[in-house]
Amino acid sequence: NALANNSGDFIGEALSDDEKINEIMHKSKPIITVLVGFVGYGKTSFLASCYQILLDSGSIGDYKFVNSDTLVGLEKRLYLRRYNERVKDFSPTTARTRRGERHLLDFSFIDKEDKERLIVLSDHSGEDYQDYVDKKGRIDNDKLILNADRILFFIDSEKLIKPDYLEMFENYKTLLSNMKQHHVFKKSLEVDLLFNKIDIVQNHKDDYHQNKDEIIGLFEDIIEKKIDKIFEVQSNKANDNSELKACFEYIVSSDSHLKALQTNNGAELDWVRNLIKGK
Repeated sequence: NALANNSGDFIGEALSDDEKINEIMHKSKPIITVLVGFVGYGKTSFLASCYQILLDSGSIGDYKFVNSDTLVGLEKRLYLRRYNERVKDFSPTTARTRRGERHLLDFSFIDKEDKERLIVLSDHSGEDYQDYVDKKGRIDNDKLILNADRILFFIDSEKLIKPDYLEMFENYKTLLSNMKQHHVFKKSLEVDLLFNKIDIVQNHKDDYHQNKDEIIGLFEDIIEKKIDKIFEVQSNKANDNSELKACFEYIVSSDSHLKALQTNNGAELDWVRNLIKGK
């Protein structure tokens, strides 16, 4: 796979425009997973750790990592994770506060039968999702969240045991309500929760489990169905992290809701525009 054009920027950077994902040549519609979480909830660390796993092992589960059209974007996230681990006094979101940052990333795999699989991830900054809380009309501009196969919501587990839990609860309540008004939660959509920073709550299990159950209830009440999958991980750790590996392998291997759109006569696939137009 190769990008035909990336607006004059470095080849391999994350993409900034949802419809630019059409420039990734692929014979079928990828699995679209949208990562949702507010500032500091661990999306960058999660992606960096997943990428590190692929660098170390070359595969995840039965899938061999063969390429990415957005390697620069992945390397940037890996750098940010390593930087934040060394410079604890700085905010972990220092380099991720710009609106309109590049957010589209992809991984290309092959399975044991040499069949290709393209995974597309949408990784907007936490500030963007705060905008979706404060200005619900902005959701209309996020074409991938409106056409996602899966949305993976990040929960900051540390907040579940601290006074600012209520702020997180209210932010997600408003965000979910705004998303519902924009018809994000279609029947075919898979909704998963990732409770991050699980290592921090080990000595506060009662408060953690009580508030965990409450926030799961909030999600299920608003989306009007059960959460499909729940993960508990430490996203800033790549080595010896079976929970994170299991989550990433699930994202890569899951076939749920995938609808392959085959090209005709080798023509370039325009699957985002087709989805947007309802074709």
